Amino acid sequence: MAVDTRRTLNGRSYREFFTPLFDEFLEEARSSDFDAEQYPPSLLRLFAIDGIQIVQHMRAEAAPEKLPDKIVEEIEKSECEDILEFLRYLETEKVKEENGEVAQYEMYDQPTDTISDMRQQVSLPTNLSRHVMDRYPEVLNFRMMLDGIDPEHRLMRMVGDQGQGKTWLLSIFQKMAEEKQMLCLRFDLSEPKEFEEILDEIWRRLETHNFPTYSLRRGTREQVEGKTPEMWRFELTKCFFTDWQAIKKSRLLVLLFDTFEHADPALKDWVENDFLERLKRVEQVIVVFGGRQWPKIRKDDYWHEHGYSFPLNGVRIEDYEQYAEQRGLRLEPEELTQLHQSMNGLPKLFAEFVEARLQGGV
Repeated sequence: MAVDTRRTLNGRSYREFFTPLFDEFLEEARSSDFDAEQYPPSLLRLFAIDGIQIVQHMRAEAAPEKLPDKIVEEIEKSECEDILEFLRYLETEKVKEENGEVAQYEMYDQPTDTISDMRQQVSLPTNLSRHVMDRYPEVLNFRMMLDGIDPEHRLMRMVGDQGQGKTWLLSIFQKMAEEKQMLCLRFDLSEPKEFEEILDEIWRRLETHNFPTYSLRRGTREQVEGKTPEMWRFELTKCFFTDWQAIKKSRLLVLLFDTFEHADPALKDWVENDFLERLKRVEQVIVVFGGRQWPKIRKDDYWHEHGYSFPLNGVRIEDYEQYAEQRGLRLEPEELTQLHQSMNGLPKLFAEFVEARLQGGV
């Protein structure tokens, strides 16, 4: 991206500003099916992206393309140092849409101007708060859903490579829900799971007597003779959700799914095409997915408008520095820079390093 007069955004070159997001996704696009929905909704809205294709060709440009002034102004106003931080800013700030309406969610009592200000507004479990390391946008949006401040959103998807903090964030979310005495179920999909196991856990947690039809069908414990696995899956799921929707006073239930990329193909298909489809009509539920792969959602689907998508990437060197200070470890600037570069900004690796250093191991 280039412009004729402006060469930097918040003190960084255009290439450096945009590289953190696009390099990762372009690399993934070359090796697998590419889905534009992997990008945060804010990016798609900001640049009016309807779809993305990867092509390999060369062409001469008559002149550099200009980044729209409106976008440049918004970036510079945010004071963000790269595209990832800016996308978090868009997802959490009180911003005006092009139609003049306020975004679907608002911050608590006062407008939030920067990411650092958000940190003062997020209350985390006491024994976990010091380990956040710049995952406040994700935690903040979950808290707003949990507290009922953001009823329009009931789904969150987080995707990132190993060490980006997906499992850790799900642990934070579970602790936050439990501290508010809310029902919470967490499923690790790296372990083999059938769709009945997920339904059964919800069934028991919401009390089996609230599911008379499902209880009757499930009581057989055997697939009905003559039905294919697909027919049995459809029928049992339909019974379950018919009962769930009929519950007049259902408690809020939080469902957390970890390592979604390891789910069996049949389970993935059920989650994406049946479970989430029926879950639209159940209001008292919040669902969070973590993994290296997004659960697929069509652009025109309900969840595309009523869910959050967060790509998790390496954190900034400032977050390393702040974390070390909070843990009582003093690091020289040169060592801090070397660690940040060698660890690619991964929060998990740095947290483990700090712990080892404090224990005298390194």
